[in-house]
Amino acid sequence: MLRKALESEGVDAGIEEIDTTSKETPEGLRGWGSPTVLIDGEDIAGEGSPSGTSCRLYRDPDGRLRGVPPEALILAAFRLPIG
Repeated sequence: MLRKALESEGVDAGIEEIDTTSKETPEGLRGWGSPTVLIDGEDIAGEGSPSGTSCRLYRDPDGRLRGVPPEALILAAFRLPIG
């Protein structure tokens, strides 16, 4: 969804996937659930700190829980117009 949202808006941004359980991963990046999208270290959904390494759920525009952040949330985090 992240790649799709950015491509749809013509944004060329570096995306780095991180193994939050790896010993080599910096402490500040450990403990986030999957999937989590951080921009400059800030969670796009507004979580202030990691809440555990379990799967993460996001509400879509219809209020349903989904396993990926909705496109609108991603675009809003990049301060891009939606639609």
